[in-house]
Amino acid sequence: MNKALSVLFVWVCLFLVSVSCEQTFQPLDKTDDVFSIYGVLDVHSDTQWVRVMPVGETYLPQDASLPPSEVRLIREATGETVILNDSLFRFSGDTYVWNYWLPDSVQKNELYTLIAENEEGEQSRVTLETPSYLEPPEVVTRSGETRVSGPFQDSLVVAAVNYLVQPITDMGCSQEVKISVSQMDHTLLTSDGGYFFIVRGSNAIRDELGTSNYVINRSSVEVVTATDSWPDATSLEEIEVALPEVISNIENGTGVLAGVARREVILTPRQPPC
Repeated sequence: MNKALSVLFVWVCLFLVSVSCEQTFQPLDKTDDVFSIYGVLDVHSDTQWVRVMPVGETYLPQDASLPPSEVRLIREATGETVILNDSLFRFSGDTYVWNYWLPDSVQKNELYTLIAENEEGEQSRVTLETPSYLEPPEVVTRSGETRVSGPFQDSLVVAAVNYLVQPITDMGCSQEVKISVSQMDHTLLTSDGGYFFIVRGSNAIRDELGTSNYVINRSSVEVVTATDSWPDATSLEEIEVALPEVISNIENGTGVLAGVARREVILTPRQPPC
């Protein structure tokens, strides 16, 4: 199991969910990079999200007047082409990004090509293969120990437990914090094509919060598989994975778009904040 694969998946998703608007990313030195593209096509999701931004002075511009681009997805098996919807997202610090979405699922074990094109006709593109169907993980808890297992095909790229926690201080409960704890280092692959791990997380939560005094408001198990189109990060350090010029599968652009099969099972249902 390579932890860099898990880091890469989390890194891709962070570009879709949230970004630190105090950071400024410089574009790459390549002259043919047109767009930065980050996202996943999930065979188990009914909506696909991809972040597409023109490569300019920064990856995260503070310009609300930046026009959307045309982003289309081609199902290679049929030639069917759909135009993705565009949504302008604003984050703190007046940073604006374009997220493109498709209210539909993608088929398993098929090739898809995503093309982003600007007004000048310049394009960035990527062709990827979606993975096979992934069974929801089986979760069994006995004597306070939670065991997770299941069959899988393709490559296992994420095995994690996600927490929504609140530190407790002398002043009461602090703001909720999202913490994802990778289980890849102790996940075992079985000879019959399965995976198995025992949930571990308390030490990672304590280290992240700096205290062992907290409450868990929600927890879930997440398992993700991907095909060979998932960028190979097995030989890279975690710090290298975070660099867009090191990991990219975009032609005439930068970033990562991958086909995945993602499953999540709730361990602790959502509780109201304390």
